[in-house]
Amino acid sequence: MAKKWNGYLWTKAKQVLKENIKKGCTLDVKQSRDIIFEVQSHRTTHVDLEKKTCPCRAWDVIRIPCKHACAVIIYMKKDVYQYRDWFMSVEAFKKSYDQVLFSISDYEEQSVPRDEIDILPPITTKRKGRNRTRSINNRAIYKCVVKCSRYKAEGHNRATCNEPIGD
Repeated sequence: MAKKWNGYLWTKAKQVLKENIKKGCTLDVKQSRDIIFEVQSHRTTHVDLEKKTCPCRAWDVIRIPCKHACAVIIYMKKDVYQYRDWFMSVEAFKKSYDQVLFSISDYEEQSVPRDEIDILPPITTKRKGRNRTRSINNRAIYKCVVKCSRYKAEGHNRATCNEPIGD
């Protein structure tokens, strides 16, 4: 796959850089010092070409010039490809796959027969405190029957009694 590629960068990095160049062409660039530039987009950023840094941190993360850095590089009329990291190049991609990769032998040959496998129970520790010997019952089982203290009738109490007071 990499033999078909031509140019400096591998395909995904090339797409990102083209997009950054397109976005960077519209930005306004002002030189503040020899190597530090002000780029005005929705906010002003300071790009340092020597340290390869930008406050948006995109250049630090993906190691390809961000849109602010691309704007500065185009403003200085330099090649944008000079400011990318070496490991983003096609050459680095090809070198990472130069080593011979050996296939893994048959998986079934490496497995251990089931007779030889001893599966032990998990290691557990005893919990602190007294063991529960029975389940905690529901409160509904132990409900008290409500009785009226005046008439000894069930189902209501003295406060909610509707019967007339009799002597």
